[in-house]
Amino acid sequence: MIIYIIVLLLLSIYSLYPYIKHNSIQSRKIFLFLSFTTFAFVLGFRGENVGEDTSHYLDVFRYAVNVKWSDILCAPGMRTAYYTNQYGYTDTIESGFLVIAKIVHWFTNNGQVFLFLIAVITCILFAKFIYDNCKKVVFPTFIFLCESMFMLAFNGARQILAVAIVIQAYTYLKNKKWKKAIVVTLLAAMIHNVALVSFVLFPIMMIKPKNESKSFKYAILLAITAPFIIVLGQTVITNFFPRYISYFSINYWENSLGGTALLWITEFIFILIAYWKKFKIEESFSISSLVLIYLACELMGLRISVFSRVGWFFRPYLITFFPIMEQYFSIRSRKYLRVVVGILLILLFLSYARTPARIYYFFGGDDG
Repeated sequence: MIIYIIVLLLLSIYSLYPYIKHNSIQSRKIFLFLSFTTFAFVLGFRGENVGEDTSHYLDVFRYAVNVKWSDILCAPGMRTAYYTNQYGYTDTIESGFLVIAKIVHWFTNNGQVFLFLIAVITCILFAKFIYDNCKKVVFPTFIFLCESMFMLAFNGARQILAVAIVIQAYTYLKNKKWKKAIVVTLLAAMIHNVALVSFVLFPIMMIKPKNESKSFKYAILLAITAPFIIVLGQTVITNFFPRYISYFSINYWENSLGGTALLWITEFIFILIAYWKKFKIEESFSISSLVLIYLACELMGLRISVFSRVGWFFRPYLITFFPIMEQYFSIRSRKYLRVVVGILLILLFLSYARTPARIYYFFGGDDG
């Protein structure tokens, strides 16, 4: 747990530079470079048992050396078979992830290099998202570290990589670059198929400002009905993506929500405030819609875990959600708001850090 506290302290020290330099462009770039280099170092040099799925990714990397390029390029459904056990069971994984593994094998067979590369790409893309969408970068970076994205990267590194790729579509859609948004969404789906749910960004971003308040009812309707649509489409989903069948059978009702529930309530209240004030702050409609979908997925995820996985693709928008929503409050109120949200996020961060799967040690070390 000490390593996570050190990372949090380092982030606090790095934040002094943008403050001293009055949030200049250079100070923002330096802050993001220092912060995300630190994050990438911790993620990339972790031992194989740090994180629930790290050893699995190392296995995929080892088996990838025997996969033929022709099998990857001709694989149906963006998935390629990479391993068959002695009983004939064949496991598959998204072809794009295997491509990265195969490229790394050109230079080295060291799985740690593979983990480090995944961490670096993920951190670069999240840093880019923050730089492109946030005028002030310290608080959004703090949200990335403490809310979940950083910690989830220990568990679902492949999915978080896909998330880091697909959130670039938001920036492209904001700038009316529709083709690039489609390309990055499909690219992310080649890393993790569930990224296809991000196509919901397209109709949301097409809504004109004058129609935002009237259209928000459709976002509410989508958030309410989407979980039921997925349940009804369970057969179709599991037929096309059988790997995810277990997500429909795992029950999480007994999970303790704790501070997470307080954050969800806070987020929902902010959305109601933005709606009541007719989304007068720029981007508050689109971000509120995406966060509303995330909240719906998380609530349904308490019962069926597939929804939490879907929610991962909407959760990163919390990075911009809080900075945007605080603009609905007075300058004095924003300070208290940040303190409250900051405390909740730090408690959540420490809760993640205490889980057994997050006991940290560097590669080649001893997890004790």
